[in-house]
Amino acid sequence: MEKRLYITFISLLACTLSLFGQSGLVIPSSVWDFGTIAEESEILRHRFVVRNTGKVPEVILDVTATCGCTKPSFSRKPILPGEETVIEVTFQPAGQRGVINRTLTLFGDRHQVIGRLTVRGEVIPRKRTIEEQFPVEVGKGVRLSSNHLPFGTVSHGEISPVELRIINTDSRSHHIRFVPEEQSGALELQAPALLAPGEEKRIVAGYMLPAGSRTYGSLRDTYYIEVDGVRQLTRFAARAIAIDAPDNRERRPELKSESDLLRFGEVHHGGSATLTFRLHNEGDAQLAIRAVELPAGMSSTLRAGESIPAGQARDYTLTIETSEADFGSLVERLLVVTNDPKRPLWQPRVVVFIIE
Repeated sequence: MEKRLYITFISLLACTLSLFGQSGLVIPSSVWDFGTIAEESEILRHRFVVRNTGKVPEVILDVTATCGCTKPSFSRKPILPGEETVIEVTFQPAGQRGVINRTLTLFGDRHQVIGRLTVRGEVIPRKRTIEEQFPVEVGKGVRLSSNHLPFGTVSHGEISPVELRIINTDSRSHHIRFVPEEQSGALELQAPALLAPGEEKRIVAGYMLPAGSRTYGSLRDTYYIEVDGVRQLTRFAARAIAIDAPDNRERRPELKSESDLLRFGEVHHGGSATLTFRLHNEGDAQLAIRAVELPAGMSSTLRAGESIPAGQARDYTLTIETSEADFGSLVERLLVVTNDPKRPLWQPRVVVFIIE
């Protein structure tokens, strides 16, 4: 509480003093180059001097950094005319690679920018172990750099291949086979069939939807992996959401929702509840609903194939049936795919509290 009162007092003092003129704070040297840094190095530090060359006290209310690896330490104590303060900046090289250029922004009285600091350097990455480079263990010495490919959205008519790596750390060769378990029919997967001892190869995967495709919404593909004909426990999965190809036409639909939170409140277990939500089309072309995906136990009057004319709005209902749900708070999301080129996905959060 005392700290809050102190900060409030300093803020009021700074605002009052700022009426007399602009900030008189000067940073004689605002850039520091750490040079070449080994990633395994300890935390680095540098102290920047800030001098008040003005005629009234100045206050630094906040200092923000562009990266969590860089942290400032400073005082909010008023800097009297002719006096100096120090801002100590620490840099954590672990997890950083290559050239780094981090900026810290100083804010004064009315939260206006009063200066910037920069720390630079080049982090030389340490050599990664095989386990770090290939964290997913498949079996018999075979490892993957990842076994999950989240593609995000994929547009019709476009191909966005993703690469990952597979390695054989064993002293024997192994035959590899990716066996489909769940397929969307849109994923192309290229994987090696044989790995020699110590051999590393690429796996290339990509979703391919032809222009004009009628496939929208979630794409799910799962494979189990066989090594020398033996099924392993590790699975390989790819996920994406199919949307329309980019639309550069001048007349476009524009989806607006009154809220991205659909709250049911309390619902008795075994009962049901219905709420109404409204969607607006503020564009100048028809808004088409391409796909609607609902969590288990929910139904809606909003369905694929619905449309909203330009400049109009439509009301829809969402119903939940709770007989299969657990007691307590339930938080889910809807997935609605539209032809709005700027906002093809609407994913409102649904909250319900299930009671006896």
